[in-house]
Amino acid sequence: MTLLPIVTLPDPVLRTSSEEVAVNDDAVGILARDLIETLDAHALLGMAAIMVGVRRRVAILAVGADGRRVPPLVLINPVLVRCGGEMEKGIEGCPSVPDVFEPVERPRTIVAAYRDLSGTVVTLEATGLQARVIQHQIDLCDGILFIDRLSRLKRSRIEKKLAKAARRGRTRPARPRFETPTKSPMENRKRPGARFRPKDGGNHFRGRIALPAGIGNSAHARATRFLQSRDRRWTCGRNRDTGGNKCPIFAMPRG
Repeated sequence: MTLLPIVTLPDPVLRTSSEEVAVNDDAVGILARDLIETLDAHALLGMAAIMVGVRRRVAILAVGADGRRVPPLVLINPVLVRCGGEMEKGIEGCPSVPDVFEPVERPRTIVAAYRDLSGTVVTLEATGLQARVIQHQIDLCDGILFIDRLSRLKRSRIEKKLAKAARRGRTRPARPRFETPTKSPMENRKRPGARFRPKDGGNHFRGRIALPAGIGNSAHARATRFLQSRDRRWTCGRNRDTGGNKCPIFAMPRG
């Protein structure tokens, strides 16, 4: 038996339909053993061959009618025969959509048909968690992920998040959303618009001049800090003394 790597979004193979397996296909037994080995390694309740990049309509079921984990059962060419009962919401997740768990609405009672490893057709009536797992695996065989049953907005956000994670690599830690600069914006060219705001709500000091919150590094801001450092009254916006629409670079003190 071989432990197979799991394929994750945004790999396009997860959106493709799996091909039906012939009755006399000897490779199904080897594939089923590898899927069971992978399922046990990740402690899953179900698994489909498409999750490891194999386009074969083969699934593994490891949950019983009471919702407890049972020895894995191989489902070959599984299909839904009938769905009935009331709709029920439950939290679902999938290793192919890592770190995403969302409530999905599905029928509580189903009837499914499949072939076992000997080629015998079996009909299974399931309810509750077992029915949810079977529907989840059949969706995977049809190229449908559980996020496809969410709203368009939520699905779009999840896909963008996973695509971004795939671009930067999963082994690389995510950068913090907010960073505290250690240098002034004039010295730190990579962050020209950084603001200095300490946790206590005060102002950082550059030399002897305090930087007011919200003021950048323009010439007018430098002149403003220059005047503030000497306790002079200063103006901003339009200056009535100059009669213009722009502030002078060095506003003269009034009074």
